[in-house]
Amino acid sequence: MIRAHTILWEEWNAARIRGGWIDIPGCCIFRLSGPDAARYLNGQITRVPPSDPAQKIHACVPTVKGKLVADVFVGAGGDGSFWIDGPGGVRAELGARLGRYLIADDAELADETDSLALLHFLSPLDGVPSVPSGLAGVAVHVAGAARLGRPGLDVLLPRSVAGAFVQDHPSLFLSRECVETIRVGAGIPAWGSELDESVFPAEAGLDRTSVDFHKGCYVGQEVVSRIESVGRVNRLLVHLLSEAPLHPGDILTATDGSAVGSTTSAAWSFDLDKWLALGYVKRDWSAPGTHLIAGTNRDAPGVPVQVRALPDAQSATDQPANPIS
Repeated sequence: MIRAHTILWEEWNAARIRGGWIDIPGCCIFRLSGPDAARYLNGQITRVPPSDPAQKIHACVPTVKGKLVADVFVGAGGDGSFWIDGPGGVRAELGARLGRYLIADDAELADETDSLALLHFLSPLDGVPSVPSGLAGVAVHVAGAARLGRPGLDVLLPRSVAGAFVQDHPSLFLSRECVETIRVGAGIPAWGSELDESVFPAEAGLDRTSVDFHKGCYVGQEVVSRIESVGRVNRLLVHLLSEAPLHPGDILTATDGSAVGSTTSAAWSFDLDKWLALGYVKRDWSAPGTHLIAGTNRDAPGVPVQVRALPDAQSATDQPANPIS
């Protein structure tokens, strides 16, 4: 256990200083093109589609009831088209949802999941992200994206090229455990852990980073805006800090024994030298500094945890992109 912890620290510290790259497996990739692409996409997502090909935005695709179909990253293709990537587990649902209202619009949605792969390059400490020059002539799309709470570059590649790159460049590859440590520390919700079809954007804090409340109408806007104006959801995503190990699915109880939430992801925090988890907590117990108990069974002894606010996430559109170097 000590050796494994040391290896993870060495990888995490190297990623913090030198950056690294991540293979994003299982994501679904769509291309929306045509004269009406921008206007149509604006009516489907919670942020204005980007115009700068060097930048990606993070946005939500809501249902008419304001809950998530998926969270997506959107990049401009430079020719009036858009690249959209989302969780692989909702490929069919997301494709159907994005294409559902394409009736009188001069736009076409193409599923490129089987032909393209996505690599993400994380920036080094006090630097800007870059990708190897060998990818310059084969990259389909390159744009800045803050997937892990710090600047990075998304690179879309043909699957064969991405596969060869993965095999030939193992030195800065970041393991899933390292990526999870970075993600949990940054307070970034992930599909399948913190996000699913039952979640309102405001519950996961996505209203702070991935919703534009001043943009034009989109599917589900009335509900999303009403939640913002009323200012209340029943639960909130928070950080949970503990001296003892935490695990996804731990039940969170208040001091009176009542269940008030559960953890969704957990990792060791090298910054805080403690265990850190993400979890949903009922609003009345979500204030920073609130003390709760985490355990696998509410009737068994648990471990003390303290609620912490999520870090102030910076929007993907605020992150600098860097040309391939």
